[in-house]
Amino acid sequence: MRKLIYILVILTIANILIGANYPDFKSIVQRQHEIRAQEKEYYARYWPEFTENTREMDNYDVLYYFIDIDIDFENEYIEASNLMQFEILEDGTTEIDVHFTDDLTADGATVNLITTSYTHINGIINIDLMGTYNAGDMLEVEIFYSGNPVARLEDGIKFEEHAGVPVVFSMVSPRGARKWWPCKDTPADKPDSLDIWITYPSQYICA
Repeated sequence: MRKLIYILVILTIANILIGANYPDFKSIVQRQHEIRAQEKEYYARYWPEFTENTREMDNYDVLYYFIDIDIDFENEYIEASNLMQFEILEDGTTEIDVHFTDDLTADGATVNLITTSYTHINGIINIDLMGTYNAGDMLEVEIFYSGNPVARLEDGIKFEEHAGVPVVFSMVSPRGARKWWPCKDTPADKPDSLDIWITYPSQYICA
């Protein structure tokens, strides 16, 4: 009887092992290869964006952004400003650059609340600091801008509808920040903090 019990136990264990769902290691390895290929494609596509800093982007360190944006749903239009606080890193600095899409218009700029001159060419805003600054100096630049965001998949801000209700949202990964607010758009220099103030019609909510 004991022998019969042993045989039944062995047969039961064998059936369990045979019916077990083992991982499909071939599929797992194949999926890992697919992920690596996607990562390679991603970096090949976006690495130039991450390394495109101009000389006038390496001379300062961003500390804080304050984005103030007014949204016009009816005309799919935005009017906004971005205040940027930063520390100068190099002696003799007289100007800085920030990334900003050519699809929107840079309307003006100030340095420490004083209007200054600037250029906006090929996705770069160059700002005259109206003086010479050295490492350790703290400055505040505000850029005013407006326009109708262009509706492309990777653009930073989009006007659309959901169930017949107008919505506006942002898509900024991995390089879309510059497409709806002027900034130093590189993972090499992220601000210590950021605030966003949004003005919109009362029938909507912000989430």
